[in-house]
Amino acid sequence: MAARTRLRIDWLPLVVVLLCLLSAGGYVIAVVQQGGTPVLWFVGGLLVAAALTLGGALGSRRRRAPALLVSGVLLCALGALALFSVGLPVIAAGLIAFAAAGRARITT
Repeated sequence: MAARTRLRIDWLPLVVVLLCLLSAGGYVIAVVQQGGTPVLWFVGGLLVAAALTLGGALGSRRRRAPALLVSGVLLCALGALALFSVGLPVIAAGLIAFAAAGRARITT
């Protein structure tokens, strides 16, 4: 009989996913309201980071920490580039991703 493994959900990365999605949506809304065009690589980077973080929250234990580390680096870089608009919440999301990666390494 095969052993069943229970999917363990880490809630801290889900906060990061929420921050990524809210930042991307807020950025697009703000830029469009000002009559501009959103920078697609920035929005794409936020969505990639959200996907990596979601994989870190729901994925296997072995891949959890690396996915969260890559997401944290990406978010901190994007936040530094957008520091004067939506950068602070993006940097905060990156720091939370680093904390979740550290916690994932300890529990693995």
